[in-house]
Amino acid sequence: MIRRLLRPAVLLATTSQNKMRKSFTLIEIIITVAVMIILLAVGFPLIGSISGQEGFSSEVDRVKTFIERAKNLAQNPENKDAVGYQIETNSSKNVIILKRITVSNPLTGLETTSEIEQNGTLQLAKGVKVSTLKTVCVGGSEPPVIKFYTSSGEQKCSKSDVSVRTSTVVLAKGSKMSETLRIINGYISVVTPTPTSSSTP
Repeated sequence: MIRRLLRPAVLLATTSQNKMRKSFTLIEIIITVAVMIILLAVGFPLIGSISGQEGFSSEVDRVKTFIERAKNLAQNPENKDAVGYQIETNSSKNVIILKRITVSNPLTGLETTSEIEQNGTLQLAKGVKVSTLKTVCVGGSEPPVIKFYTSSGEQKCSKSDVSVRTSTVVLAKGSKMSETLRIINGYISVVTPTPTSSSTP
């Protein structure tokens, strides 16, 4: 008789214990949340860094295509008066400009430039700038332009120049991302910087 009376109480206690075992304690919840916060704190900067690098690489590819377009136009001019095409930047270094080269005085060979009408500029993404754009010419001068002349698309400093010249473009985003492009006769290669080794005494 007593066992029958106590059985419901035992069952109730057992059920309560099972429910307690299935639920989480406050300490377990706090530890779980803390671990999640740590993982998010570590993961977010890494994801942002990877995303930023991919975006910068995309800008480098856009610049390459824009420079290659200048050579293609020199080989197939869109204007009969054009003797070549020129790449330069605006004063803020965040826009690359494609200009048509014409000769204003055939006797002196004086060149003038004018921006082409269609797709003549390339606006770089926010934070990306051209830190360097130059071509090494005769006498060591380094004008901040890249020129391609008709009809072969040769990369020179002037129409009468007898040698193909080398140009350099450095793109940068902040102080941590940069890419150096070397252009030789329209062929673009990425220059990997050589790490400097410090000599120990």
